[in-house]
Amino acid sequence: MTTQRELDRMLGDFFLDGTDELADRVLDAALDQIEDTTQRRPMWAPRRFSPMNLPLRFGMAAVIAIIAVGGALYIFRPGSSVGGPGSSVPASSAPTPAPTAQNPLIGTWTTGPTTCAQQNAALAKAGFTAAQLQSDGWDAATCAGMKHGSAFRLQFTNTLLVFYQDGVAGWTGTYQAVDGQTFKAGDSSTLYITYHYAIVGDQLTIDMVADTLPTASGGEQLGEDIAQTVIYETATFTRQP
Repeated sequence: MTTQRELDRMLGDFFLDGTDELADRVLDAALDQIEDTTQRRPMWAPRRFSPMNLPLRFGMAAVIAIIAVGGALYIFRPGSSVGGPGSSVPASSAPTPAPTAQNPLIGTWTTGPTTCAQQNAALAKAGFTAAQLQSDGWDAATCAGMKHGSAFRLQFTNTLLVFYQDGVAGWTGTYQAVDGQTFKAGDSSTLYITYHYAIVGDQLTIDMVADTLPTASGGEQLGEDIAQTVIYETATFTRQP
């Protein structure tokens, strides 16, 4: 695990080595620490989503900070023309299109923090038995390490669906609005998951009704179904500005 003391030491080594170039050995050391950090069992089915645990996120943050500082020192050093007079900076990427009458899903939706009790209730409502949950490794007491709650966010564009857990992007796929109450999604052009949805005001409820994951084994399909239920059916999503 990357400790705060180790991160402080790596940052200190970087500044002692000078400001004209980024020390390769510092980055290598940081990346080695990150690579050696173990991850908890993903809540999402293994082939689709492996969220980072906190030590790994801190390690990544340290590397990003080192790179950012090195890049800033390079850009703003004396004689650098980057960002100087007469230079132009490209505009940022285009914002997400506004929802339309034909596709009201477009936009960003979030559940806010959900509790372990809510997640277990969603699984019970969907009809999963205790034996099924146990066979997939779901522990009702810890909710796959999320007993203190986990926030889910969905971002719909015209054709893409991005899922976030606690601010970390976990899955990007394509989707298609079938009608005013159904949409389908998948990893590629194969849209193998069917959802029913309802929008009332700024509230979105989703029910996963079919998931025919291609070439999935029985155990993998069960994990997929459990993950889908926890993510989409635990709580109502609220449209974000």
